[in-house]
Amino acid sequence: MFVSTIYTLGWLAIAYAPSILVIYLGRIISGLCAGICAVAVPTYIVEIAPTEIRGLLTSGFQVAFSVGVFLIIGLGTLLRWSWLAIAGAVLTTSAVCLMVIMPGIPRLAGSGIQNREFLNPTFYKPLGFAVLLMVFQQTSGVNSIMSYTVDIFGSIGSSVDPHIASAIVAAVQIAGTIV
Repeated sequence: MFVSTIYTLGWLAIAYAPSILVIYLGRIISGLCAGICAVAVPTYIVEIAPTEIRGLLTSGFQVAFSVGVFLIIGLGTLLRWSWLAIAGAVLTTSAVCLMVIMPGIPRLAGSGIQNREFLNPTFYKPLGFAVLLMVFQQTSGVNSIMSYTVDIFGSIGSSVDPHIASAIVAAVQIAGTIV
């Protein structure tokens, strides 16, 4: 919930920035918060979900992320960037309000995890694997490509409108995530 509040401030900094420096600061804040949420949300889902539907719900997070990218690209064809930032602020404010009614994490809340437990290979091996996967995903360049698809399609002289082509790429990303 705390991260969503900072996330909202990042989006508002972008929307109402008096200078490019404030836009950069807002992007840094929003990017860090997005990274935190990309780890915290699936972890939270795993902790509160019944075992029968845990896999479905955690993979649903990635589908929801892809749908969000598609919606923002679609809205980008209609709205200015500052209005997109306001839409981001509205969504993160909604997340703060909805987190109030969400249950706490039952297993970790009173578990009293000791530092020595982090040295157990059953803990650190999967954690290391997950961290490496995230590093590879972040350094692969896919986020840069997705961020600049409109510019990429505009510069190659495609006969398809760059905004439409960008939306098609995002729709393919959704289909690929589901498969």
